[in-house]
Amino acid sequence: MQAYGELICNIAEQVASKWELQQVFSMRESTQEISLKVILQAVFGLYEGERYSRLERLLGSLMESLNSPSKSSMLFFQFLQIDLGAWSPWGKFIKQREEIYELLLA
Repeated sequence: MQAYGELICNIAEQVASKWELQQVFSMRESTQEISLKVILQAVFGLYEGERYSRLERLLGSLMESLNSPSKSSMLFFQFLQIDLGAWSPWGKFIKQREEIYELLLA
C-alpha cells in the first residue's frame, strides 16, 4: 500500500506541475488524468510505450464521452444501445470498448 501511495503522490505532483499560477484550470480534468494514470500504472502495470499511450488516449476519450448525464444515459437505457456504426454514440462506445479490451489482453 505504501508503494501505491508513493505512486499516487508522484502522479499527482506530475499533473499539478502543469498548473500555472494565476491561471484557471479544470479540477475535474486534473483528477481524471491522475486517476487514469494511476489505473494504467498501478492496476495494469504500464508506465510508457505505445500500448500505454493508446490505452491512455482510448480510456480518456471514453471517460470524456460519458461525462454528462445525457451521454452516459446510453449505458442505462437499452433502447439507446443501437449500433449504427462509428457515427452513433453506442457504436463508437462499442468500438472503443473492443479496442481497450484487445490492448488489455495483449
